[in-house]
Amino acid sequence: MSGRRSAPSLPHPKMKITFGTFVLADSPDPVPMTNLKINGDRVIQEEALVGAVAKVFFDRGNRKTTVTFDTTRLFNSQLDAETFLLMHETQFPGQGLVSLFSGAIGQKNYTAYLANAVVNSVASSISGCTTRHSYHITGGVMTTSPS
Repeated sequence: MSGRRSAPSLPHPKMKITFGTFVLADSPDPVPMTNLKINGDRVIQEEALVGAVAKVFFDRGNRKTTVTFDTTRLFNSQLDAETFLLMHETQFPGQGLVSLFSGAIGQKNYTAYLANAVVNSVASSISGCTTRHSYHITGGVMTTSPS
């Protein structure tokens, strides 16, 4: 007997992004996601006062959150992949609630929401039975409540 113990089996972490009821990403499976980036932006007014040592800045609010990420989807046939690719941009609403779930089932998790979000763009490509998608979503302030 070697006396070595195996590491306990832990639930796999998950990141799921939905737009309304449509699943954009469900990583690691079945819709793996890469390159997740979340950027915040706000309007800043800049004033250069005569004779001042430094400019003055004012936060004018109008906050914006941009979420970008890439996904892949694997299909049973090239025809299924092509059909999905052709109609994908029409499958989710023009504006709505984006939910971002992070965690593992049965473990600590966290959900954030982006209300009144829009998909600025989705770029899609195909290779055999695999489709690839790059999403660019914009909304207001990220919150911990869907409303």
